[in-house]
Amino acid sequence: MQSALAITSVLLRLARGLALVAFLAALVAPCGAAEDQTIIPPPGDYKMVEVVLENGQPGEGNLTLRGGIRDGKLMVPNSLSVRIKAGELVFTTDAVKGEFGWRRPDKTQNQGPSDAVIHQYAVDAKIAGGAITGTWKTADGKRTGNVSGSVKTEKELQAANAFTKGKDWPLYHGSLSSFAAAPCGLTLATDPKDFRLAWKSEELMPCGQGNGCHYLPGMLMCRTIGGGASPVVSADGKVYVNYIQPAGTVSNIEKAYGKSANALADLEKLAAEWNSELGPGVREKFLLHADDVIVCMDAVTGKTLWKTVFAEKGRYQQGHKIGPVNNTPCLGDGKVFAMGSLGRVYALDAQTGKPLWEVPNITGVTLKTPEGLNRFHGNAPVYVDGVVVMGNQADTLHGFDANTGKELWKLPGKSRSLVVPSLWKHQGKDYIISMDGGRDASIKLFCIEPKSGKVLWETDYKGGSKGVAVSGDILVGLTFSVKGEPQKDPECVAWRMTPEKAERIWATPVKAHGELSAPAVNDKYVAVGRDEMHLLDLNTGKVLATAKSELANEPHIFMAENLVFVSPDGSHGRNALHVYGATPETFKLLGSWSPPHHQTNSYHCKCMVFPVVEGRLFMRGFDGVHCYDLRKQQ
Repeated sequence: MQSALAITSVLLRLARGLALVAFLAALVAPCGAAEDQTIIPPPGDYKMVEVVLENGQPGEGNLTLRGGIRDGKLMVPNSLSVRIKAGELVFTTDAVKGEFGWRRPDKTQNQGPSDAVIHQYAVDAKIAGGAITGTWKTADGKRTGNVSGSVKTEKELQAANAFTKGKDWPLYHGSLSSFAAAPCGLTLATDPKDFRLAWKSEELMPCGQGNGCHYLPGMLMCRTIGGGASPVVSADGKVYVNYIQPAGTVSNIEKAYGKSANALADLEKLAAEWNSELGPGVREKFLLHADDVIVCMDAVTGKTLWKTVFAEKGRYQQGHKIGPVNNTPCLGDGKVFAMGSLGRVYALDAQTGKPLWEVPNITGVTLKTPEGLNRFHGNAPVYVDGVVVMGNQADTLHGFDANTGKELWKLPGKSRSLVVPSLWKHQGKDYIISMDGGRDASIKLFCIEPKSGKVLWETDYKGGSKGVAVSGDILVGLTFSVKGEPQKDPECVAWRMTPEKAERIWATPVKAHGELSAPAVNDKYVAVGRDEMHLLDLNTGKVLATAKSELANEPHIFMAENLVFVSPDGSHGRNALHVYGATPETFKLLGSWSPPHHQTNSYHCKCMVFPVVEGRLFMRGFDGVHCYDLRKQQ
């Protein structure tokens, strides 16, 4: 066995060398060769597999591989890029075998030569009754252990995870524009230990910006990032997400975005010291063009339904504080709408992935501005009354005809980077609530008629950059009293809206500092806070309950059924959640949950949102989307 592993190690090194040759060949390929395409996966015997190498990560516990397969093979991606194969596991009727290389993939700031070591593993296990049992061994024979896991058929997934109520989360804020899931009359488990993984997506996709690194050592260690977009979910049981992949032939590896006078030489020296190489996973981080990619997957199984690639129409920049943006897509009228990384606006058929129209770059970002993409780029589209409304990553709000892409109107000064417009429905008519690009005390809110772009009213906001929430005719946000000091005397404030005006009806002080999450609001309560969590009465602002809060950094708050969730860190590549009850009687910290997958998120104020639909939570991970079943088991 050890001899076989040694041969495998040589073959893997050869494969890496061949991958580098292929990559370099792509770099010198003729420009313009890339074409847009919609990819429909071939049919196959789809399964969801999970293989656990018990104590497989040195000093860090289990090493778990999971995902959807349809050809009996689970690809294990390289630690630097999901596009590079580090090995695979092969599943037959009664066995799973395979070899792969592995390095802990989510190192960020604490890089060093010891972290660059790639461990080679071999798995030899049996499958019986859907259960996996067997052993694993490293190539050097120094470590070995047991293997466990499971194989679930598509039929089994459909039986356990079916959706029945036709609810959705079609845009960044959720279907109610309030960071609250549409109620389904379900009871969710109050102990996070009872949250269960339903599936991990068949589609491998890059991690979010929160896992990136702007230090040169990070280029040798961190996985290529693909933006911080959140998933959205349709009422007919489909999940959509967009990401970017570096592409093309134009590279700035010599300058590395201005981070070093001779970055290539510095990287080569560091790679030599670490016994590493500047292979494809490193070099792709410095390409300037990008493919904009939109994926549709089945919400019940995680199976990829289609993937549309807009070839080299985007802009790439690997970085931690400067890098790919968070342009979450939206759904409406049987279409999916998204903004690309270079400001293009795309419309696709939601069932087939067929491109319907696109609008050229509406931002000021160009390939000649290498730092044009930055952490303040987080606008996303919303669909309302036949119109796609979105900001241009600066200060202008645009309205496009959802059927043709024709620009209906644009409003300079009526948008703000990072903020996604909110929807308000009043007496059967739809409106847009937007925010301007002023700083602190100069910020205003606007009510806009979507068809005409007419501004119906405006009101002073003096609030934070993470947007507002709407419930019925009540608008809720967070404001601050001192210009230039957003942490000073924060209040949760509510306005009652009519088409003619917005009237402030209450203001409640909250204990917090720094950047605050937008409130989460349902038809009764407002959940808000940071230093402490508060549950307020929606109509009066009265504090109904207060609960302790764990340390938070740019948090995100959302609600579903009987629970309130706080994602405490929106910047540093983690998906951990703190869980609270959602009524005055239950509003306390019920527990903290670290999802059992390699994690990711966005960066700086543009929180990655985790949709909840009919008790299922959809979460971006380090190399795909994960679905968790939160429903309380009977």
